[in-house]
Amino acid sequence: MMIQAAYVFRHHWYEIFLVLHILMAIPFIVLYHYHVGGHGYQQFFWAAIAVWAFDRVFRIVRVLYGGIMANAEVAVFGDATQIIVKPSVHFKPKPGQYAFIYVLRHNFWESHPFSIVESRDGKYHFVVKAYDGLTRKMHKHLDATGKTTARVWIEGPYGESVHMDRFNTVFLVAGGIGITAVMAYALDLKGKNKDQHIVLHWVIREDVSFNWVAQQLADIAAESAIEVTIFVTGNSNSDSFREKKISDLLPQQSKGTSITSGEDINEKSVPSSESGSISDMSISSALNVRYNEKPNVGATIDDLCQNSNGSVAVFCCGPGRLADDCRAACVRNISKTPHRVDYFEDAFSWA
Repeated sequence: MMIQAAYVFRHHWYEIFLVLHILMAIPFIVLYHYHVGGHGYQQFFWAAIAVWAFDRVFRIVRVLYGGIMANAEVAVFGDATQIIVKPSVHFKPKPGQYAFIYVLRHNFWESHPFSIVESRDGKYHFVVKAYDGLTRKMHKHLDATGKTTARVWIEGPYGESVHMDRFNTVFLVAGGIGITAVMAYALDLKGKNKDQHIVLHWVIREDVSFNWVAQQLADIAAESAIEVTIFVTGNSNSDSFREKKISDLLPQQSKGTSITSGEDINEKSVPSSESGSISDMSISSALNVRYNEKPNVGATIDDLCQNSNGSVAVFCCGPGRLADDCRAACVRNISKTPHRVDYFEDAFSWA
């Protein structure tokens, strides 16, 4: 059990880990019962069983309370899957929280924890990176438009949340699918404190990833207090993206999105789309898209700490190297600034 519980095993073969963990736990409990039976340690055995049973019963109750016949709307964008679920009983999630989803057509006994991007109109919005397990299986049931529906159970929300609104300056950093955790905080902070300085950096390989959180980005773009910079590091078709994806993404009137390739900045007003789904709003976008460039998060943190009028919070969700750079920069600035500097991280792992 110790070998197959290692992080590498759980990360790459989660379904196998789950089945083996359950199958091996049963004989372990039986053998442990006979092993300690005559030595006066039974009270510890039954105490452990009671804790385990309470956890199982509590989780089953949460599933039943959230609804055993909930419908999920599933759509695929590139290598990620968007899942929208409306539970029977709605709990308002806090930023940074997650929920377990059971897809009934694919091994209903398996549950997968996914970060909640936001709660909108009584529905939970998730974005899930496609791997070899559950999300790959869901792709097989897509229709011609790349969408499908599925019966699911939902359990949650769980997890802790950081009170980012207490800080004077907030720097949110996301790498790839890490935008799910970061976007939840950005949406929560939007419009809360007009004096708060909020900066969001998102690093992606392809501009198609915009579609993962298109509606949320449009909401953020309408809030000028949040400075959003998106770094597209891969070989994306920037010309096509400028003409099409930005116009599909953002509200369709009075848009001034800044698109950068390397060091050359090109202010471009994108023409209105006749068939845009978000067509009746009027904003000036705060999105800054930079192509073929990687962020220097260390320099950004240095600048924010030096120019902040108060406490600084850095929240990172992304690859290990990105988190290491953010952490090192925070440590470096603790002794350089008279203000408080806090670092928070969501690693998307159980290690």
